[in-house]
Amino acid sequence: MIDDTVWFPRLSEVPNLEYRSDPAVDRRTLPLHDVVPEIVEYSFKGGPNRSLSWPTAGGWTSQSPAASWSSEDSEDQRSSGIVRRVAEALELPGAPIDYHFALLQAYDALWSLRRAQPEVLPEVERLCLLDIALFEARPSILRRGDREDELSIYIPAIYHLVRLYEREGFLEDALGIARRGEALGQVRGEGPRLEERLTAIRSESAT
Repeated sequence: MIDDTVWFPRLSEVPNLEYRSDPAVDRRTLPLHDVVPEIVEYSFKGGPNRSLSWPTAGGWTSQSPAASWSSEDSEDQRSSGIVRRVAEALELPGAPIDYHFALLQAYDALWSLRRAQPEVLPEVERLCLLDIALFEARPSILRRGDREDELSIYIPAIYHLVRLYEREGFLEDALGIARRGEALGQVRGEGPRLEERLTAIRSESAT
């Protein structure tokens, strides 16, 4: 059975995830902040399956409020607008995968600005670390679909941080992220490569 019915009122309520809501965001002002989905049962590939259906002003949709808010075009494309938008999306009901895609959209947009606006890098780091922690808290979202059509989720946050830390010379931090990534089935081979670099640097320092 495909059962994709796990959801949360907001990201801060995901168990085993250390995340505090942005105090600048009043979730009560956000649309559909208090909606509760219904579980819909249907047949797929000859077997019973379940999914979430979310109420809207015009009826019902498979898209959660968090997913809808993060994917909706925003007029404010400044870095501050991107950061606020994702903070708002994380305050809305959704499935863990919806929060991942909201974070992904935000840190990828900020990553593209890093050369022109290097001041965005701390936010890139924060959002990437949060996305990794989300996968560690909810490892079930790493794979989507049934066994025959299973898809493995790619986590760009891990690659961004390894690249960023290594470029800035923080090789131990890069190695730490690589090891966390390997535990999630990502960045295979990066750990040994970084360990070799660290060993070489320490050997040079000792001579």
